[in-house]
Amino acid sequence: MPPLTIRIKKKSDGNAVLAFRRADGSVDTTSIGRHDGFGPIHDLAHYVVETKLGLENGFLGLISQGWNVLDFEKPGGTSRLPHEAVLAEFIAGHLSLEAGAGQRFSVDQFNEVAASAAKNRLDLKVPKLTPETIRALRSGLESLMRRWFELPTGETLDLQFP
Repeated sequence: MPPLTIRIKKKSDGNAVLAFRRADGSVDTTSIGRHDGFGPIHDLAHYVVETKLGLENGFLGLISQGWNVLDFEKPGGTSRLPHEAVLAEFIAGHLSLEAGAGQRFSVDQFNEVAASAAKNRLDLKVPKLTPETIRALRSGLESLMRRWFELPTGETLDLQFP
């Protein structure tokens, strides 16, 4: 998978912008809402989930392979996404929901969410999420959120994927 530079900028108007620079030099950007809102948390959750679970064809993997951010909003929803991208979305969604709501979900609930991503997708290998894995995901997201929320307005959080 080609490397990808991820930049999340905390704009002075209170919004956040997500930018990707692919290995070929191409760039893709999108607004992700308020910098203190759900958008940055969800995108950081994708980073944690996809790096810690080694998912190569999740949201970030597809972006690094040349998908445009707007490709994810095309008609057809998750049915047109690679199976691993659906799995990444379900787990990252649950992790970011947990972080945003301040409510912890059980390991069983995370596994149920992961299993639901595989519904009607028999070739999708769903990892069994252990308590240790969930702790690592939470810890990774908490660390990135701390970095993000401590970042001064006007500054950018840079990450490398993979």
